[in-house]
Amino acid sequence: MHFLIRSAQPRTAVELATTLRGAWTAQSGPDHPDVLTCTQYLGHATSDLGDIRGARPIIEDAFARRRRTLGDDHPDTLQSANDFAAILSSLGEYRESRRVHEETLARRRRVLGDESPKTLESAGNLAAALAALDEFVASRDMSEDTLARLRRVLGDGHPDTLRTALNLAESLRALGDVTGARRLHEETRARCRSTLGDDHPLTLDAVQRLAATLNKLGKRREARSMLEDVLSRRRRASGGDHPETFEAAYTLATALNAVHEYEAAHRVLVDVVDQQRRVLGPDHPDTLHSAGVLSAALHGLRDYEEARRLLEDVVARRRRILGEDHHETLMSAHNLGVTLCKLRSFEAGTKLLEDVRARQRRVLGDDHEDTQATTQSLAAIYRDMGLHRKAQKLTAMKTTKRRFTRKSR
Repeated sequence: MHFLIRSAQPRTAVELATTLRGAWTAQSGPDHPDVLTCTQYLGHATSDLGDIRGARPIIEDAFARRRRTLGDDHPDTLQSANDFAAILSSLGEYRESRRVHEETLARRRRVLGDESPKTLESAGNLAAALAALDEFVASRDMSEDTLARLRRVLGDGHPDTLRTALNLAESLRALGDVTGARRLHEETRARCRSTLGDDHPLTLDAVQRLAATLNKLGKRREARSMLEDVLSRRRRASGGDHPETFEAAYTLATALNAVHEYEAAHRVLVDVVDQQRRVLGPDHPDTLHSAGVLSAALHGLRDYEEARRLLEDVVARRRRILGEDHHETLMSAHNLGVTLCKLRSFEAGTKLLEDVRARQRRVLGDDHEDTQATTQSLAAIYRDMGLHRKAQKLTAMKTTKRRFTRKSR
């Protein structure tokens, strides 16, 4: 089963694990170690099939039984703890995922040592959880240390090494080191291709993340071509309603919005948001990502009323789930403010943008691109309202080197 999961054959793994689990449970009982190992793999494979919600009770059951029969510090219990934290992250429950990952990492370090592959697995997963909570500096530092250890312990081509390298590149990009992110993405993509093949999910993840970085660097044609290929491969391998296919769709739509191909972006996403609400739930971060990208396409098509409806829902959900100061909440609120002004609701729109800018200055700083984007948007709206002195005062506070436009996520 482990081979089937590692070689991206989750359907076969689910069928085998289900059969064995049923037979062994009847023979030995649900708490037998072999049954619990089988349950562990069934949870992994179910998640890889895209049934995140269905995987959670399987993984949680194995975790609870191992804690009761083996104790909290047993290596098998710690594996189930890691799996539970990972599925929480896949479900968008980042704060609880971080807490479980931190506890599991501390126990694995004490029981297994700092350089055990399992300890390093927990460290890499915790770094990813930190990034999801906007703690990019801490994530980068942990990823750098973990990557160095993984390369020494497991080698450059091991999936855990490759996954950690991708997470490090994402943190670098978020912190503004786009060139460093591109270099690491390209290196990791090449290793994924040579060790796993072009169609492996981790290879496709590497290509997708590299394309997102290229799009940020302005290499949009190259990024679009890569993302179209990734989406085609994801649909063929996993189907249209797999979470990884959803992610490929909204990443492609983001690239299409960047070159003002709003109709094409709308076509890519028009059914995806409804599918995500059904498969992942309306509060899942990926559902909200897609809704935000779709709203940008609608904005580009001048369907401001529908864009407003989507964005009001996204902002409300992100405020509740992530908090008012999370960069994704602020990005969505920025987009809503711009859309309200397009609908001539200047008072509400400017009030929202002023609040967003104040929060971004405090949380991200004046030099961050999101802060500058909001400053430029607010100044443009002031000018549209005839408040030229107010706009001039705002832009005079910080001279920018480039013009920023409405964010698309």
